[in-house]
Amino acid sequence: MEAEARAAEVAAEHEATLEKHTRIRAVLEYMKSKEITYGDLLLFMSDPTASSGLGEERYRGLFGTRGRVEQILTNWVSPSNSKTGRTAVTNWALEHVKSLVSKEGQGVTRAGTLQAFRRPVDKAFAGDFNMPVLLSTLRDLCPSMSQVLFAFSTTQRQQRKLSGSGTASGNEGAPTANSSSQSRYLQRREKLIGSALLILLRARSQRNSYVGHVMGLYLYATGASRQLVSVLSHMGLSSSYQTLAGTRTRATARATSARNRDPARLERATTESERSGTDSEYSPSSSASEDEWEWEDSDPSAEADDSTESESVSTGSDSECAGDQTPTRIGGTSRTLGDPAPA
Repeated sequence: MEAEARAAEVAAEHEATLEKHTRIRAVLEYMKSKEITYGDLLLFMSDPTASSGLGEERYRGLFGTRGRVEQILTNWVSPSNSKTGRTAVTNWALEHVKSLVSKEGQGVTRAGTLQAFRRPVDKAFAGDFNMPVLLSTLRDLCPSMSQVLFAFSTTQRQQRKLSGSGTASGNEGAPTANSSSQSRYLQRREKLIGSALLILLRARSQRNSYVGHVMGLYLYATGASRQLVSVLSHMGLSSSYQTLAGTRTRATARATSARNRDPARLERATTESERSGTDSEYSPSSSASEDEWEWEDSDPSAEADDSTESESVSTGSDSECAGDQTPTRIGGTSRTLGDPAPA
């Protein structure tokens, strides 16, 4: 009996739907006779200014029904729709997402979450570094970009695994992974996505250099080779070696090399250094090393917001980006990151 009642209910709903479709076609024929297209009606009802006073009809007829807008957009990008229609909707969606993530990136730069020059170089500079807290803050500031990166880096099978609807081994009937392993798996994915987000934000603005400096300090303090620091710097994971340890002029480097090999050549190298007028270990006119990664600040608004700090800051923008080999200055200090703190 219940099956028969359900079948009768489905048949009645189908008949009602067909009747509604018939009426819609009649309305479209009437609009055509009045030289009004479906696009004209849709544009009119979608424009709050043009359709002033019809807000209730717009809400009840479209937005008030849960899932209706999503179904319409899904139909527009389905293979059953024309290629022109799919392309138009896809291009609009891409532009909208680009606008959202651009605003989020600008918000991170303005918030100063990753800006090293706002922090004094002391024990707290690296001691207070907390990656989980930092990534959580970035997820809050960049919700759309975090979702895009998660979708980009996650397969459907992995999504089923994370939601608990799939199986741990990928075999039908196998038990699902326990909550502890799922938690560790999710944490690892969040770290990978967060690392990608940090690199992209560093590429957006040279001021977002805090994590790179902390990583560079760790590498420098643990005795990492210059080649390793250089490689990680080019990948956006660390500051350059010059920012950490400073750079010497070519004449000073030749003098040191000559002293180690032949004391008789030391005097000639020193004379050459005096002729060039370089009496300091650091030279602002020295050319940029190939190890330097020249970042381009693509966020002019952030540069304008922080223009008052530019005289006391050269981290990333001077010694790391523009090829200027002057000592790095962070938080008003005039020393490289590798120098010991003043007494």
